Amino acid sequence: MTKAPKRQSAASAVAVLHCAAGKWRGVIAATSDDRPTILAWRRFEADQNEQIDQWLDKHQVGRVIGVLPAAAVICRTCPLPDAQPEQLTQALRLQAEAHMGGTVPPHRQATAILPVAEGETSRSGIIVAWPEAARAPLPPTRRRITFAPDVAALAALLNGKRPTEPLLWIDRHDGSVALAISHANGAILRAARANAESPRRWQENVARVIAETALSVGHTPAFIKSLVDAVGTTTAGLDHNAAALIVAPQIIDSACARVKGGPDWVGSDPAWWRDYGIALGAVLASTNQLAPLTQLRFSAPVESPSPTRRFLDALSNPSAAVKTVTICLLIAILFPFLVGGMRLGILKAKHSSLQSHLTQTREIQTRLAMYDELQDRAWPMTKLLADIVCNTPQGIDLDQIRIRFGERMSLSGRVKPHDDHSAQEVVALMQENLRNSGIVKKIYLNWGDRDNFGAYEFTLSAKVVEAYHRYEYPAELDYGQRTLGDRLYPSPSQQQENTEVSSPEELASADQLPDDSTASSETPGQSETAKDEIPDELAEAVDLTRPVPLPSQHEVFSRPMADRRSRVGGGGASLPPSQNIPEPLTPQQINVMALPEAQEAWARVAHALRRGSLDMETRLRLQEEFRVLRDHMRKLKAP
Repeated sequence: MTKAPKRQSAASAVAVLHCAAGKWRGVIAATSDDRPTILAWRRFEADQNEQIDQWLDKHQVGRVIGVLPAAAVICRTCPLPDAQPEQLTQALRLQAEAHMGGTVPPHRQATAILPVAEGETSRSGIIVAWPEAARAPLPPTRRRITFAPDVAALAALLNGKRPTEPLLWIDRHDGSVALAISHANGAILRAARANAESPRRWQENVARVIAETALSVGHTPAFIKSLVDAVGTTTAGLDHNAAALIVAPQIIDSACARVKGGPDWVGSDPAWWRDYGIALGAVLASTNQLAPLTQLRFSAPVESPSPTRRFLDALSNPSAAVKTVTICLLIAILFPFLVGGMRLGILKAKHSSLQSHLTQTREIQTRLAMYDELQDRAWPMTKLLADIVCNTPQGIDLDQIRIRFGERMSLSGRVKPHDDHSAQEVVALMQENLRNSGIVKKIYLNWGDRDNFGAYEFTLSAKVVEAYHRYEYPAELDYGQRTLGDRLYPSPSQQQENTEVSSPEELASADQLPDDSTASSETPGQSETAKDEIPDELAEAVDLTRPVPLPSQHEVFSRPMADRRSRVGGGGASLPPSQNIPEPLTPQQINVMALPEAQEAWARVAHALRRGSLDMETRLRLQEEFRVLRDHMRKLKAP
């Protein structure tokens, strides 16, 4: 086997199998491009026919074409009018019906329009038929194949060329004679079978076929004699099992230009053209307007209709259609009952106590209806309280919150300056927060009196419009992101920044206590007690130079109520309610406090001691807590 020098992918390859002189020859070509690419060719001996399928599988052949000998086909060439291609095809079909007369089945006959030469005005068509009674060697392969007569291969090699020499394929093995002769109006093709019993009779019969064909198109006797003499020289030397392709050099050059591979592997080698010329012509025929000639079939194609097509064909019968419609109506009527019964059976099998589940489902539906009704007639009080807390800035102490469905929300409390903001600015910030949340609108504010500590009483009312609205609070308002503990007890770095003050007066006004950072501003020589210095107002209330005597319970509670209350500046004003008085702290609670917690508790006790209207019992308690907290902080600060 010989291969082309440039091998290409054979995913869309076509293989042509041709039996010449009793031996199979094959050519494989890739036809994906405009110009076929010859991939491989091979001649199989008589004992190598079983290797054909292996060879085809190796090159991934997708289509196989078998060449029919001229002895097994009928070929007619008919003139066509000068018209459009659609009209030429219709005229050629009429010619085929006239010539064949319905003697050959449609899958064994084909027609094609022959390529026209330059300057020709007349057109010709070719009609080929493969009678069912004609015997032809079939390619030994399991693949599905189509067939093309060898005369179609001659027509593809001719391809509009008009040489003076005839294009002839003869095979003495089966007596096949395929002929193409040019004439004034184009070319004529003929397929015949000649007697090949003896070399002399074979030569005479081939010469007679050539002469009859040339005479039918009007050639002169002298020209006919020259054709017969030229062909007779070639046929005289052929053996009984020999075959030959007589082709003009210009036909070979034209075929080489139409395929890829070039003259290096084809050239003018007579042996190659004798073995593979017809196969190459069949490859060329499958890629141009002669392709219908390569689609003959041994048997009629069997149509496999789809299930839908078979169903529609069955409905074409009136009785079957009536039965089908009746069955469909019964199914449409009974199907819901069948499905319902099946579902009920499945439910009963899965749920033995179905009635209890149904009762539970009704209860759940009743609860859901109740929740829907409550949503229309009630407010989520816990959510509203959480919204109020998130929108309340530091510096505001709420004493009373009143929320009733369908009425205005009312808040009352006290506000004091905070973080360089006045009391009015702190309340304005709360109003802005409530307004931005989208939960309330129409906010009204009423101010009360100012107490001795600079705090103002206020009352705020608003109309609840979206009680279920979920507002995405920023980090500074969302207690989920920054808890109250983080706000009251920041990290040590933040505590150091927030607790640095320059004097005891600033310490007292900022409600903070000094820590180790204040010691850096003191001059050398100050005593250790200067670190824990407190404002003068607290020094008057708390004498830290000596221990505070604690009276007994009998002494405290045996005094008159008037004596238990202290007067402010000797005046007659009575003690106001015990507001902002820290809760009592035991020594055990103080000992487990961290430094930030102790500082915070010490600040609260110090500010409570600044109040002038304290009863003696509370003052003594606060003084003792003040001392214990101071000693505890010293221990924590000690290295």
